[in-house]
Amino acid sequence: MSYDFAAVRARVSLESLLREDGIKLIGNGRRPKCLSPFQKEKTPSCSIDTQTGRFKCFSSGHSGDIFDYVMLTHGCDRKVAMNFLALKAGMNFSTNCGALPARLSTGRHPEKSEPKPLQEIPALELAIWNEGADFLRASPALQSAIGNWRGYSDKTMKALVDIGNIGLVSILEPRWLKKQDEEAGDRRVAFKVECPGRVLGSCESYNLKQVAYHVRLKPQTATGSKASWRYLPIGGVGAWPFVIGTVADASLLFVCEGQWDAISLFELLGSDIELLYDEQIAIVGMRGASSWQLLIEHYILADFQGEVESLEETVEVITATGQKRKKKVRKPLRPDLDVVMICDRDTAGDGWTTRMGEEPCFSELLQAICNEVYIREPNEIIGKDLNDLLKIAKRSLPKN
Repeated sequence: MSYDFAAVRARVSLESLLREDGIKLIGNGRRPKCLSPFQKEKTPSCSIDTQTGRFKCFSSGHSGDIFDYVMLTHGCDRKVAMNFLALKAGMNFSTNCGALPARLSTGRHPEKSEPKPLQEIPALELAIWNEGADFLRASPALQSAIGNWRGYSDKTMKALVDIGNIGLVSILEPRWLKKQDEEAGDRRVAFKVECPGRVLGSCESYNLKQVAYHVRLKPQTATGSKASWRYLPIGGVGAWPFVIGTVADASLLFVCEGQWDAISLFELLGSDIELLYDEQIAIVGMRGASSWQLLIEHYILADFQGEVESLEETVEVITATGQKRKKKVRKPLRPDLDVVMICDRDTAGDGWTTRMGEEPCFSELLQAICNEVYIREPNEIIGKDLNDLLKIAKRSLPKN
């Protein structure tokens, strides 16, 4: 039996499914937002495209169409989801797929389970990472190829390779592969994922320890320009920031979205690691819609001796009103630190500067914590992010 997926999509909208599940859409226009349908969160991180009928949940990493939504929220296969949605559309195919299972207990706003303790990267994955870093380190030609792809100079690529922040990792195990990958053994660009050592309980210092690596996979379609990402090893790692320099000693902190934008800024600042240390500058590339909480708690508010200031206390100061607010106002916790935020013009970037509900947004927290906060956005007409602007600028330079 054939299934007319396009006909079902035309009759059943993603917005109607979300509303039936009690999920409120925020905002008008083509791309409203909502709280994640798949896990508990306070700040909306799920973007809906009303024209294509697709969703992208930045906090859980899930994306897809109405069929994917039903499969994810009910734990069923595509045939069962098709049967359910076809009936909803008034197109009874009389399939024998079975009834739609009850909504998963891990669906919208489940109770949080105890988080798995964060650990340093296991020996096997560390060995694979080290091999991939050494592989790229031994090939200036591959370094240049990656640099040309993203608009970076050879100097930038060499600096990143020398400090071990980037590698070409071999995808060895089937569990790491996605449909768009050709075969095991292909190499993919990967970034080191680190966190402060004291978070792991291995030391009380700010020294970063590796917990995973972040792999860039092939685009999901032949014409796709956006490749997907995956953390390895899978599970329990979290979206820790990508750091160039040392946040603990910084007097000026640049915060970008993603590793590529952080590297683009590093290039614009001269691609000199020693200069960052000498001038007390640090660059952070954020991964994930809520990873800024990790940055604030464990990098900016930490005293780097094992203690962390209360993020909740800062939230209370911001959300207090009238006389209550006046009583709570105090000096910034980090008067020594200035921050430059460089946002993408997308859903995640909007969430940095726009409050959704009562919870303060990323920029509000930084303004309450730091000395000065400067916010910049790329020109949407020219490019949506810093790496786009860098590549455009490189193409515009006269050829020697």
